[in-house]
Amino acid sequence: TGVDDSPRFALSLRAVPNPFNPSTAIHVSVPVPGRVTVEVYDVNGRRVRTLCDRTTGAGEFAVNWDGTDRRGEHGASGVYFVRVTASGVLATEKIVLLK
Repeated sequence: TGVDDSPRFALSLRAVPNPFNPSTAIHVSVPVPGRVTVEVYDVNGRRVRTLCDRTTGAGEFAVNWDGTDRRGEHGASGVYFVRVTASGVLATEKIVLLK
């Protein structure tokens, strides 16, 4: 028939609230089971913290970020990026920490 009705891989994320203080919930939706990583980066591209690195089922889940790095130190006010990777697909969202 010439119609491509194969499923598309749609990965989505959103942070609520954004801007945030003192914490934000990162809501992730993955359409298929697999390995998912959720990481926070600063504006210079340095990884601040890994919030999730695990195998999940299809569907939605949330992880919280309290603005701290992997040593538990509080980050500065400013822009950060949440990066979610699942099944080779990447999604990124800008978040803002206000103090």
